[in-house]
Amino acid sequence: MPGPEFDPQDTRAEPTRIREQAQGFARVTGQLTGQQDSLSFVQRSLAASFSEVLHPLIRDRIGEQFYTLQDVVGAMLYAEQVTLDWAEDVVTFKRQRDELMQRWESACANGFWLTQAPGYDNVQPEMRDTLYDDARWRVWTELTAEAEVAYAALSIAAVDRGRQFGDGPTVANVLAVMGSAPGGGAGMAIVYRDLPVTGPRYGLPRQYWGMTPEQVLRAVEDDPELAALLVARRPSLTSADPFEAALAQAAYMLRGDESGSAYGEASSEQAAAVAQALAGIPAEELAMLAALFPAVVGNLNGMPFEHRISANRVRVADALHQTRAERPQAAAAAAQAAARVPTYRGYADIEQTEADAAQQRQADLDARIEQYELLLDEPTVDYGHPDGPPWPDYRGRKLVYFDPREDGGWAELVGTISTETDAVGVLVPGVGTDAADMWNSSNTATGFVEQAAREGEQLAMIVWAGGDFPDGVTNALTNDYAEDLVEPLVDFSYAVQQEIDEQGPGVAVPVTVIGHSYGGLTVAMSTTSGLSADNLLFVNSPGIGAEPMEVLDALDEYETYAMMTPWDVVPYGGPAIHGISPAAIESVVELDTGTYADGTEINGSDGHGGVFEVGSTAWENMLAVLLGQPVLVD
Repeated sequence: MPGPEFDPQDTRAEPTRIREQAQGFARVTGQLTGQQDSLSFVQRSLAASFSEVLHPLIRDRIGEQFYTLQDVVGAMLYAEQVTLDWAEDVVTFKRQRDELMQRWESACANGFWLTQAPGYDNVQPEMRDTLYDDARWRVWTELTAEAEVAYAALSIAAVDRGRQFGDGPTVANVLAVMGSAPGGGAGMAIVYRDLPVTGPRYGLPRQYWGMTPEQVLRAVEDDPELAALLVARRPSLTSADPFEAALAQAAYMLRGDESGSAYGEASSEQAAAVAQALAGIPAEELAMLAALFPAVVGNLNGMPFEHRISANRVRVADALHQTRAERPQAAAAAAQAAARVPTYRGYADIEQTEADAAQQRQADLDARIEQYELLLDEPTVDYGHPDGPPWPDYRGRKLVYFDPREDGGWAELVGTISTETDAVGVLVPGVGTDAADMWNSSNTATGFVEQAAREGEQLAMIVWAGGDFPDGVTNALTNDYAEDLVEPLVDFSYAVQQEIDEQGPGVAVPVTVIGHSYGGLTVAMSTTSGLSADNLLFVNSPGIGAEPMEVLDALDEYETYAMMTPWDVVPYGGPAIHGISPAAIESVVELDTGTYADGTEINGSDGHGGVFEVGSTAWENMLAVLLGQPVLVD
């Protein structure tokens, strides 16, 4: 049996000697800058005056020699930082090794805890030796595996540091070293002041230099100017920063055919191309891109959802600041309009109308402010992951799409898409869907996710309202709104599939798209453009659109279900305007709507939305479709 030498290959690198070498770099750097003191003094001096006073003065006095000096100083600072980073790598490895040694010694000293096990005293002596050897082997194997992982990490770090030394201070190397250095590498941030890097410094006011992406996300909640600055920024294709340029290229890919026909099957290729363009960007830099370019990242199909959520936090914070800024003016206008209204009764004129409109405007702003505050602050439960979510900021709702204009557009993720996810559902609502209505749809999604968790299933639900829905029944009498919603819904469906694919090879998660009311019409029409889904569920849908034969052919690609509430005018009267009812199609499984939880039959206009009541037959049927369980047919 092997012995307890579970440090297979120790490194002979000594952190103390490495730091001494770095101090040598620091002394040379100080001499080159005319300062004989410590590097920290040089950095403080440079930060205080070099970039604002001495930089133009020295440049004018010594011309090209200044740039030569700057290159030399920058190279020395770069070499010093790489050396210090390698020292930290070694320290981390040796700390891990010492911890493993302590755990081994503790296990040996305690007899591998066998003597503390109940009934050990009654074990035959010859069995004790066997049990002891088995316990010793298990501990040794566990610690050996951890040691090999630690050494592999050190080996990878050594290769990276060697490459950084060999290649020198390229843009990518400087960015990586500055990103790993404490405080963002203050010395290099000063010397490389004109280098456009996607880091805590670039594009941010000086007081925010050195912040992590998470800290920037928090800062925008209290700083309206910072939020407005970030939302207004756009990445450049010609940027010298490779990460910013990659983001700009990814965003450009999604423009596709300017005729508007570049969706459907092309969306799958575009979402994959975006993911490929971003694949080489480290996670920390992707997180910073989300903070620095939120207007691009927030709705970028192919971008991992965790970064879309972070970017949309910035956009919600900016919308909140703007709405709060409008509130005093709206309140003053409402007060002035009310003062112009005559006090005696029975007098109705333009003043009263203006007063009512002003008061409504004030009420709308108050509602928006409350909504944005909830989006940022309302606690989010990560169903199936009691230890918390896999990405940094989970306080607030998880928006994977956000548009504050007019009625507002959004897509909210409830739950988490991960390697543990059993199923994903996308709910497309109907008439009257706007920002003020989002809570109803979100609560519906939450109910499904909560019940699935109780049954031991991890379900992720997305409420998708990424466009303009009809405000009322009159507007819903045409297919126009659905036609406009098709392209963004299809594109987003491929973003959902890309998010699933990114969880790893072989991860297969069924996706069910539920279309309620006018949302059902939208889903049906989207199938002819390649909607990505495994199952479709039409709930009180008014029809499948003006091209029924195309939809019928497309439905062959899906497992399709439908439910109709008895005496609900939409599924029964809608086909006269919007084509065949999904429930009338032979290949579609018609589900029973049944009764409410109290046993009352679901019917009439109340049942149009009543089918989503938790515990009803219709609700349980919807959950069964989402989870792939047996359903009750009509």
